[in-house]
Amino acid sequence: MAAGPGGGAGSALDTVRGRRASHWTRRDDGRIHLKVTIPNNTLAEIWVPTQGRSVTAPRGPAFVRADTSGGKPYRVYRATAGTYHFNAPRPR
Repeated sequence: MAAGPGGGAGSALDTVRGRRASHWTRRDDGRIHLKVTIPNNTLAEIWVPTQGRSVTAPRGPAFVRADTSGGKPYRVYRATAGTYHFNAPRPR
Protein backbone atom coordinates (compact mmCIF):
# COMPACT_ATOMS: atom_id res chain seq x y z
CA MET A 1 0.00 0.00 0.00
CA ALA A 2 1.37 3.42 -0.89
CA ALA A 3 0.01 6.96 -0.66
CA GLY A 4 -1.05 8.41 -3.97
CA PRO A 5 -0.24 11.95 -5.08
CA GLY A 6 -2.25 14.45 -3.05
CA GLY A 7 -4.23 11.72 -1.36
CA GLY A 8 -3.85 8.59 0.62
CA ALA A 9 -4.66 4.93 0.93
CA GLY A 10 -5.83 2.68 3.69
CA SER A 11 -6.80 -0.79 4.73
CA ALA A 12 -8.62 -2.31 7.70
CA LEU A 13 -9.48 -5.84 8.76
CA ASP A 14 -11.53 -7.07 11.70
CA THR A 15 -9.74 -10.04 13.27
CA VAL A 16 -10.55 -12.31 16.21
CA ARG A 17 -8.27 -10.04 18.31
CA GLY A 18 -9.84 -6.78 17.09
CA ARG A 19 -9.38 -4.34 14.24
CA ARG A 20 -6.02 -3.93 12.51
CA ALA A 21 -5.70 -0.95 10.23
CA SER A 22 -3.25 1.32 8.45
CA HIS A 23 -3.84 4.55 6.61
CA TRP A 24 -1.51 6.80 4.64
CA THR A 25 -2.17 10.46 3.91
CA ARG A 26 -0.02 13.09 2.26
CA ARG A 27 0.39 16.14 4.52
CA ASP A 28 0.29 19.72 3.23
CA ASP A 29 4.09 19.93 3.62
CA GLY A 30 4.52 16.86 1.38
CA ARG A 31 5.44 14.40 4.13
CA ILE A 32 3.55 11.15 4.51
CA HIS A 33 1.53 10.51 7.67
CA LEU A 34 1.04 6.83 8.57
CA LYS A 35 -1.54 5.82 11.17
CA VAL A 36 -1.37 2.18 12.30
CA THR A 37 -3.78 0.39 14.64
CA ILE A 38 -2.73 -2.96 16.12
CA PRO A 39 -5.29 -5.14 17.94
CA ASN A 40 -4.92 -6.57 21.46
CA ASN A 41 -2.51 -9.45 22.10
CA THR A 42 -0.72 -8.80 18.81
CA LEU A 43 2.86 -7.92 17.92
CA ALA A 44 3.38 -6.17 14.58
CA GLU A 45 6.19 -4.94 12.34
CA ILE A 46 5.64 -1.49 10.86
CA TRP A 47 7.66 -0.56 7.76
CA VAL A 48 7.99 3.20 7.30
CA PRO A 49 9.46 4.59 4.04
CA THR A 50 12.45 6.86 4.65
CA GLN A 51 13.56 8.24 1.27
CA GLY A 52 16.99 7.90 2.91
CA ARG A 53 16.07 10.51 5.56
CA SER A 54 14.83 10.56 9.16
CA VAL A 55 11.36 9.49 10.28
CA THR A 56 9.33 10.95 13.15
CA ALA A 57 8.20 7.98 15.23
CA PRO A 58 5.93 7.91 18.29
CA ARG A 59 6.88 6.64 21.74
CA GLY A 60 6.16 2.95 22.12
CA PRO A 61 7.20 1.21 18.93
CA ALA A 62 10.78 -0.05 19.08
CA PHE A 63 13.13 0.56 16.17
CA VAL A 64 14.25 -2.87 14.95
CA ARG A 65 16.33 -2.24 11.84
CA ALA A 66 16.85 -0.35 8.61
CA ASP A 67 15.81 -2.50 5.65
CA THR A 68 14.86 -2.28 1.99
CA SER A 69 11.95 -3.51 -0.08
CA GLY A 70 11.90 -3.18 -3.85
CA GLY A 71 15.20 -1.33 -3.56
CA LYS A 72 13.65 1.43 -1.41
CA PRO A 73 14.79 2.20 2.17
CA TYR A 74 12.55 1.65 5.19
CA ARG A 75 12.82 1.88 8.98
CA VAL A 76 11.21 -1.13 10.62
CA TYR A 77 9.54 -0.84 14.02
CA ARG A 78 7.98 -3.46 16.31
CA ALA A 79 4.89 -2.54 18.31
CA THR A 80 2.22 -4.05 20.53
CA ALA A 81 -1.49 -3.19 20.63
CA GLY A 82 -2.40 0.47 20.15
CA THR A 83 -2.67 3.23 17.58
CA TYR A 84 0.53 4.88 16.37
CA HIS A 85 1.31 7.85 14.13
CA PHE A 86 4.48 8.14 12.02
CA ASN A 87 5.63 10.96 9.75
CA ALA A 88 7.85 10.01 6.83
CA PRO A 89 9.83 12.48 4.69
CA ARG A 90 8.29 13.78 1.54
CA PRO A 91 9.32 11.99 -1.66
CA ARG A 92 12.15 13.55 -3.61
